[in-house]
Amino acid sequence: MQFLKISFGNAKISKLIGTFSLPAGHTCPQALQCRTKADRITGEMDDKRTDNPLHLRCFAATDEARSPQARRARWHNLDLLINSEDMETLIATSIIAAGAEKCRYFRVHVSGDFFSTDYMRAWFAVAKRFPDVIFYAYTKCLSMWLANKSRRPSNFLLTASWGGREDHLIFKHPEVFVRHARVVYSEAEAASMNLEIDHDDSHCWGDRPFALLLHGSQAPDTLAAAAARELRRRGYYGYSRNRR
Repeated sequence: MQFLKISFGNAKISKLIGTFSLPAGHTCPQALQCRTKADRITGEMDDKRTDNPLHLRCFAATDEARSPQARRARWHNLDLLINSEDMETLIATSIIAAGAEKCRYFRVHVSGDFFSTDYMRAWFAVAKRFPDVIFYAYTKCLSMWLANKSRRPSNFLLTASWGGREDHLIFKHPEVFVRHARVVYSEAEAASMNLEIDHDDSHCWGDRPFALLLHGSQAPDTLAAAAARELRRRGYYGYSRNRR
């Protein structure tokens, strides 16, 4: 039996946290501002457009562009899922095979998002199988979340991610989307909105909105690229295992 590829931690979060990834952009049906894809074979990015100054290059797509290993692992996961007759069992057995059921926290989608309702429901069902693990995910699939909110177990924490096609739902349903996150270009921008900046995913387990500081390379001639240059000038180079 083939298993999904489960990892542990990354440059931003603790190696004690289980993680799962899918191809960035290709599995993000509601992404807008940050929607970026890397070609499955070549890794070429699809964000050469410069007519959208608000465009954010997805850090996960950048990882795939420069790493054939990351691309293979994430497409392996997607291929297994879409060809599976029982996604819940596939996910659960893969978690056990990797030993991730012993983790306190498990991040669903370091890259990617909930590409279908059945897929979201499978993860909710998996979380019920492992009640001692706190599963968490960022998502822009807000209408899907609303439609399945009664199925979400208490140990699966969702954070609404700004920059998608359904941002308006965050305003419309504040009682559901209590925790939401937006990318900011500077500490000053976060402070102007009274938002704390998360550097280790710990805000995903809280009950307040928060900010994420821009990281990763950005497409040329965009506001994000200018902001990234200013952050580097001030000594911020994003996340690495040495700087964590």
